[in-house]
Amino acid sequence: MKNTLTIFSLEESALIRQTIAAWNTLHPEVRVEYTVGLTSTEGTAATREDVVRQLNTRLLAGDGPDLLILDGLSANFMIRQGLLTDLTSLADWSAVRDNVLASYATEDGLYAIPAGMRAYITGGRPSTVDERMQTLEGIASAMEETSGELPCMTFSPALYEHLFDLFYPASSGSIWRDGVFQPDAFTDFTRQLNRIAHAAGAQTIQTYNSAAEDTQSASGEALYSTFGFGNLNSFWNGECLWFAESWESADQAIGFGTLERDADGRASYSAGEVTLFPLPGVDASGTGVFEPLCAAALPAGGSNQELAVEFIQLMLSDKMQSAAGLDVLPVTQSGLAAALDRVRETDPFTISNDEDALINCLTAVLPDEVLQQAAREAAAQLYDGTLTESEACDAVKNAAALRLAEQQ
Repeated sequence: MKNTLTIFSLEESALIRQTIAAWNTLHPEVRVEYTVGLTSTEGTAATREDVVRQLNTRLLAGDGPDLLILDGLSANFMIRQGLLTDLTSLADWSAVRDNVLASYATEDGLYAIPAGMRAYITGGRPSTVDERMQTLEGIASAMEETSGELPCMTFSPALYEHLFDLFYPASSGSIWRDGVFQPDAFTDFTRQLNRIAHAAGAQTIQTYNSAAEDTQSASGEALYSTFGFGNLNSFWNGECLWFAESWESADQAIGFGTLERDADGRASYSAGEVTLFPLPGVDASGTGVFEPLCAAALPAGGSNQELAVEFIQLMLSDKMQSAAGLDVLPVTQSGLAAALDRVRETDPFTISNDEDALINCLTAVLPDEVLQQAAREAAAQLYDGTLTESEACDAVKNAAALRLAEQQ
């Protein structure tokens, strides 16, 4: 229907919700129907596999939504099947950073526009950072060397699985080179990650649950779903010198500020200064990674493509990119600048190096969630000592074979 714009995403998106609110003001004559595939509403919850299967059936039948958010979906499958529209000539996308725009580009076309991103970064105050934080081995060594004093990094509360999810994306390209599992890279990665986890005193979900059996502690699974994604809060609270973070919202820059304490322990706020680096992976020559988020695509043959393109452009406007409360980092340079300026109004900070140059050098990574889970579980068992390195690699190989068979 021309008076209705339909949007589908697998999971809830704050950026889409806020853009819909802005759209309703601009276009009261066009109704927006937003469907979230995975909901927690009692009695309506469906498995991810069920939702994806139903969506693919609709797309193959030519009955898809006007606007499809690819996060958590198999974009490669949809592109191979000819289910997505080439967006190259439908609008001017030059406001989006080149590396972000390339996330869903192939030799044949441009099949999605990410309206957000998650950048994996590390940093600290300029007077404390050094070359060790630019390699995974260096971070591990620094954590081991400072365990008895003010640590360079501390992760609390954090499970081993949290640390895995934080450090894995930067190494995923080495572990899955051209889609093929690389045991040597996985082993190198887990060796350095396990050094970091041991220095941090991290427990796996399994060991946490075992220790909590006779207490009122929450389950490891609940803790895992609640926390994670970095230690910027620990840095901001003066508990460590450096931080490692999945930067997925401009509002997180609040943590770049410095929390100082006087002789009586009272907190005072001042404009903090940080130096940022890409979070390193197992390949020391890598330039760091980001994950494209809120990737907007148009199913082939859609009847409301003009409206869908206009909605994407609204998501990319400075007004939406710099809005408070988003769950993505802006993908336009002007949007990020506006968002950081908004944060500085209440929480002043300075980035000593060029954040745009840092973000522009990052490479897009789209980790397969099924394979990441398999690698996480094998790594956790390796860390606990229930699997050897060889057995952990075999477990990941077997999961990869099953995943490949599912995608045929």
